Amino acid sequence: MSKIIQPLGSLDQQLDREQLAELASEHASQIMEAGHYDLLKVYAELKRYELYLSTIMDGLRDAALELAMEQAAKEFQYGHARVLVAKRARYKYEADAVWQRFNAGLDEYKQQRKEREKWLRTLPPEGLETVDEETGEAYIALPPEKEEALGLMVRL
Repeated sequence: MSKIIQPLGSLDQQLDREQLAELASEHASQIMEAGHYDLLKVYAELKRYELYLSTIMDGLRDAALELAMEQAAKEFQYGHARVLVAKRARYKYEADAVWQRFNAGLDEYKQQRKEREKWLRTLPPEGLETVDEETGEAYIALPPEKEEALGLMVRL
């Protein structure tokens, strides 16, 4: 693994986002073409690094924000990275009765949609003649198209 992961600070600091992604793609190709790595082991280990690095970044975020706020500008270059100190606002609408009513209606529609989706998945391929309860019109309800894709999940 030590040849796969670059040591901290060894990546070219002049690479922009696209170039860094391209470099990573090239490294992924080299790993696969080399043929002497256990790819499942590499993938699982990279997932561990992903969690590890994400946790480190979470731990450093507040201190890094304080340092960035000491700069004269809200946006500045630091090495080849653009740093932006941004203010984020969140609004909480729960105190408004009308908003609460809208939100409850939204939750009800979501539940109805979920039930409808569950029912549609049970339909035969040719569909089922159905009557729309609101309009009274007859129509053929068709089952949803099913798309399947293989994925890889690694749980740590």
